[in-house]
Amino acid sequence: HPEQPAIDRRWHIEATIVEHDASPIRMVEEKDLLGKYVALAEATKDVSFVGRLGTYRYLDMDVTIREALDTAAAFKAHREAGTDVPAFMSAPL
Repeated sequence: HPEQPAIDRRWHIEATIVEHDASPIRMVEEKDLLGKYVALAEATKDVSFVGRLGTYRYLDMDVTIREALDTAAAFKAHREAGTDVPAFMSAPL
């Protein structure tokens, strides 16, 4: 509800083979796949990829919130200037 605050609590855990929903931690063997993802994302028009899932990065919540605010400001500036919004506001690589 827009007039009520939202509360979210999270705890960091070490991922094991069984746990699939932990935050992404990049492995060396995933760099090629990530490069392909970035190339495809940058070729996609009118879509921006943000946050932990969109940029495939581990982010602390304070960084996530800061990037969300910065992304909103950048999005607004691009729209007002009539320029294309980039696929990534924060470089994933």
